[in-house]
Amino acid sequence: MKQRLLSIAIAFLGLLPLLTGTETAAVGTSVQEKAAILVQRESLQSVREAKPELDSVAFMAFLADNTPDLLEEWKRRCAEEPETALAYLNLLVDHYEHISAVQKDNPAEYERLLEQQRTESRARQLARQIQLLPEQIRTAPADKAEVLTHKLDTAREELKKLLQDSFDEAQARQLFDLNRLESEVRDLRRLVEERATNRQFILEQRFQVLTGESWRQPPAKK
Repeated sequence: MKQRLLSIAIAFLGLLPLLTGTETAAVGTSVQEKAAILVQRESLQSVREAKPELDSVAFMAFLADNTPDLLEEWKRRCAEEPETALAYLNLLVDHYEHISAVQKDNPAEYERLLEQQRTESRARQLARQIQLLPEQIRTAPADKAEVLTHKLDTAREELKKLLQDSFDEAQARQLFDLNRLESEVRDLRRLVEERATNRQFILEQRFQVLTGESWRQPPAKK
């Protein structure tokens, strides 16, 4: 796939000496865009061939709705790191199939996972903004720098709240699971204690089921 991409790029670059100025820039952009689209199409086609049961339209819609940053990362790889595009797409497909399987068995858990995906995606987007904005502020004119500084402060506060809410939700879920497990342990302990109390009766019943005879104690030795 990478070799084919290079061949197309070379073919388009062969036209560049015939063009000048804005024409050259326009063709250069066209080469990059067409090459990236080619990688996208070939990656998707490879996935379809490997997994014909996959609804690729629903899969791409899922990414756009719930993890748009991962979709953009795949597109970036198609344009800048084409050799990694297919492997990255396969990881996204595997994750999508896992969540889709949960939907059939546990709709409530599926909705929770979807919300978790959206939260994590938004957190990654905010973190990216926080990393990039300081350099933009440093090089921007004063009036624009003020706007960007406000945007940076807002992103920081939103990310903090997002992390706090996510932590609290995870903590509440873990406490719920812990209480459920403790209840199951109490029930199991009660069952074990009841079996210990009724040991002889249980043994006699089992013996009778297996043999059809009643349990008889051996005669006492003289």
